[in-house]
Amino acid sequence: MARENAYNVIDSFKSVENQLNDYKESINDNLSNAAADINNITNKMADLNKQIVSVKGSGQNPNDLLDERDALYKDLSELINVQSREDAQGNLVVSTQGLQLVNGSDAYELETKGNTDDNSIPRMEDQLIHSRTGTELKPTNGKIAAWMDMRDEKLDFYAGRLDKLAETMVTEFNTQHQAGYDANGVDGDNFFKPIDNSSNQNAIAQLDLTAAIKDLENGLDKIAAGNKNIDTFVELDTSGNNLSGNYQVEVVDDGSGNFNLTINDSDGNSVYSQTGITPGDAINLELDGSGGVQDDTGGITDDFTLTINDTGKRNISLDKAIGNGENANALANLFNSDEVIEGASLEGYFRTIVTSVGAESSRSQQMKNNQDVVLKQLTTLDRSISGVSLDEEMANLIKYQQSYAAAAKYINKTEELLDSLMTIV
Repeated sequence: MARENAYNVIDSFKSVENQLNDYKESINDNLSNAAADINNITNKMADLNKQIVSVKGSGQNPNDLLDERDALYKDLSELINVQSREDAQGNLVVSTQGLQLVNGSDAYELETKGNTDDNSIPRMEDQLIHSRTGTELKPTNGKIAAWMDMRDEKLDFYAGRLDKLAETMVTEFNTQHQAGYDANGVDGDNFFKPIDNSSNQNAIAQLDLTAAIKDLENGLDKIAAGNKNIDTFVELDTSGNNLSGNYQVEVVDDGSGNFNLTINDSDGNSVYSQTGITPGDAINLELDGSGGVQDDTGGITDDFTLTINDTGKRNISLDKAIGNGENANALANLFNSDEVIEGASLEGYFRTIVTSVGAESSRSQQMKNNQDVVLKQLTTLDRSISGVSLDEEMANLIKYQQSYAAAAKYINKTEELLDSLMTIV
């Protein structure tokens, strides 16, 4: 179960990373399409410039052509931040970041180019290039600027945090795994393959279990579920010996800075004691065959070793059995341990990533809604100045019609008066 859960964790990390990379690729595709749209717009504007100058030269007013060019300029400004001016001939000169896109009947195209010429490296961060000068453009407004900010800032930021989470998880999990013992009583080794920081691959790409854990036949027996460390005040090491017995270890201060050790059996009877132990000393002991404990008699191997670090009282078990899952519990609790990464647990750190993404999404949606309101107001203002109101035009039509009718009646009356005068004469 532990191994399968580990595979699931690895798959989850890699799945999220693949989604981020796919999103980057889709943004690159958007940039390529946007560059093609910009080139199409600027070529049309250059052609309209030529027609407008020609019509103005003949003394006519090219209103329809001007409206069409203005509409194209609006479409262009949605994609990239642009500036414009009209010259004496009526040409609209369009530029971005000081580089011309349209000048008279000439249009200067944009292109997208990868950040590497090595085809073996995945395309991740396409650049927008002014084809005539070869200058890289970094728009500050418009859809292209938003796409680039998402790709180069937001996605990289969150990908970096996930990568740090994966690296810390591997390091902390391996450290705790090494503190236990496996089903055969052997001290635990790495559970995950250690992360190589000198590698070109990031931590998530390197995520994998060690060959010993992945072994289908014996891998589960290599999981160090048992705990060889009793507590911080005393450490137990059986050196892989097949031992059995439950004892109570008590360490007290003797008043001079040293410790006194007492070992009781499961019935509370003292089976071993030693005084004047220096903090950090390792006491080599062995079982006497009748349930008691004695000093090591100098055999080839010590039955077990107790390292005394501090005062305390705790029950210990010499059995290194599959059922002893103290280290498995420690491994499970590792994800909720405080101050593992940036002052938070692994789970807490992941929650901050999720929370941060949610907050960014909410803030972006609110900003979009605000900009939609501003855009609607500006559009209404633009239409009030340059647009045509049917109601207003109908009112004008009626006014002119009534004026014409009144003028016709005035002329008719004038003619009648003249006729009457001529008759009298």
